[in-house]
Amino acid sequence: MGRQDKDKDNSFVDVWGLDHSKFDSIKSDDEEESVDTVVENGGVVDITETYDSEDEDTTGEEVDPKEGDGKQAESEEEVKEDAPSNESTENLEDISNIMVDLASDGILAYNEEKNYEPSKEGLRELISETIEKRSEEAVMEFKETLPEKGAQLLDILSKGGSVEDFINIESQTDFSKVPLVNKDGEPLEKNQMHLVEDWLRIQGHDEDEINEMVSDYYHSGILAKQAEMAKRKLSVHQEKQNEALIKQRESEKADYEKKTALEAEDFKDKVLNLKEVAGFTIDKVKAKKLYEFITKPIDQQGKTAFQKKDTEETRLLYALLAMEDFNKEKLTKQVTTAAALNLKSKIESRDRNVRPVRSDGNPVRTEDNPLKNFTWMGK
Repeated sequence: MGRQDKDKDNSFVDVWGLDHSKFDSIKSDDEEESVDTVVENGGVVDITETYDSEDEDTTGEEVDPKEGDGKQAESEEEVKEDAPSNESTENLEDISNIMVDLASDGILAYNEEKNYEPSKEGLRELISETIEKRSEEAVMEFKETLPEKGAQLLDILSKGGSVEDFINIESQTDFSKVPLVNKDGEPLEKNQMHLVEDWLRIQGHDEDEINEMVSDYYHSGILAKQAEMAKRKLSVHQEKQNEALIKQRESEKADYEKKTALEAEDFKDKVLNLKEVAGFTIDKVKAKKLYEFITKPIDQQGKTAFQKKDTEETRLLYALLAMEDFNKEKLTKQVTTAAALNLKSKIESRDRNVRPVRSDGNPVRTEDNPLKNFTWMGK
């Protein structure tokens, strides 16, 4: 069972085959300046203000004092933003002291071979590494409380293997434990023959050659010696085969994680840089919301808002849109026609229920008729 087949969500909405644990969150509105937008002629237009770095008046014309004060204020604000403030320096020192204190008290585990930046990012990195290390330690402690088989299973799973791999390994004959003699020291010739046969088979001999060679060993009195050698070599071979399987699973796990991380990054870049989808204009703010809608878990089960909207109706809607090639004009026409028909139906229904008529076509005046107080023109 390959790594890609494990822990996969078969949900219809996961059409990209994404591993949501690999996605990075994007900056919040407080950390990243949003782009103001307006709707113009049915589309979305980005509004950005640009400033020329050289706003000084070089024409010699008289400058409005108010305008000059405004530009000067803007210039002062830019200088303040560019220059490192005492407050930011103090914050870095505070973060550095916090990191040192937490590491010294053993609350955070740090790698002595690494240099951590005294910043929020450095603190996040230290916390992340601590969580990972504590998790590994917790798993090791848990494994020590398990029976031997349970610990072996957990070890295989942690390295990317599967329950099926564990069962296959456990169902093997442990050649190192195959007895060659019984408790009285008498030779177990069947066991001896089987060991020799298995070793010869691994070496590539066909069945006729194996039968002939085993018969020769038996009649020449060297079967027990050949069985000892076969048992030893089979045990080593079996151990190497199982180790190779686990290494293969580890390699598959690493390749899968690398692949999904790259896919997540590519997907993020693709969505955040969208300009339009099937003719629908996408601005920067909407692209950010779309990315979070698809990838950001919003509940304890790790489901995203997109996954939570995975219903039969939405699936049919996806299919309908795809069938119509996302033709806005065609789809809009269908919606408009349906609304017009619905309105016509409501009008006809109201006329039938509210305005009963006589044979001459005039409304009937009854006590329960809302038109009973109607005053006819000219009457």
